[in-house]
Amino acid sequence: NVNYELDLWRKNREKTIMAAKELEAAKHEEKASCISLTAVVASVYFNIISLDRQIELQKEIINLKKAIYELTKENNNYGIATATDVVLASKSLLEAQSALNDLEKRQNILLNQLAVLTGVTSEGSLKLERASFDEVELMKDIPNQIQADIIKQRPDILKAEAEIQKTKIDVNLARKELLPDITIMGQFGFNANSLSKTFKWDSYIASVGVNLAQIIFAGGQKKAKLKAKKYRYEQTLENYQKTILTSIQEVNDSLVSLKFDL
Repeated sequence: NVNYELDLWRKNREKTIMAAKELEAAKHEEKASCISLTAVVASVYFNIISLDRQIELQKEIINLKKAIYELTKENNNYGIATATDVVLASKSLLEAQSALNDLEKRQNILLNQLAVLTGVTSEGSLKLERASFDEVELMKDIPNQIQADIIKQRPDILKAEAEIQKTKIDVNLARKELLPDITIMGQFGFNANSLSKTFKWDSYIASVGVNLAQIIFAGGQKKAKLKAKKYRYEQTLENYQKTILTSIQEVNDSLVSLKFDL
């Protein structure tokens, strides 16, 4: 017995295309995640080496404030500086030491984050090798604007496009579910009144038929699913437009940040 569903309405074909679009969206999402992870690692790393330099400068400031505090105490002994000046110098030294503690705390937190992002244990986070802030070469000749065609190549936009195409196919499939299924049935075998004639060609029988199947009492359910798929398509379309606007905003924000930070 052989049954073959005749894909007259191209439902199976569109299901295959929809699965391909799901795979395409997943690949774009993977690429977007990779880019996002790379950006996070670069940002954390840059902040760490920036803090290294800030800590060095803060230690120099503390040494200067210690010298100022000692000189102020000595001047107070000779009557040149007042007790208030000594208190203010001491307070300034304590504030500088507190600022150093805050910088070192932020440094340890960022080192732990970098260790997690790079697959290093937290015990070895403080020993992570890194460059000096003075060795960093910033980008030059940053463009004032980026063409829209380049922005369209972002993986998040490509993912949104693939999702739109998938949901559109999903709407078409929901609409075609209202149509009946057509199946071609075939039967082949042997029929004989004795065992010796069982597998002889004069005893074979064969038949071919077409089956038309349609569920009668599921029309309301299928129409409701079709309506839900249409709403889902509209939602995906709105999300696509939002993704484009967000992408343009992120690019513009990055260009502005580079312009003022360099």
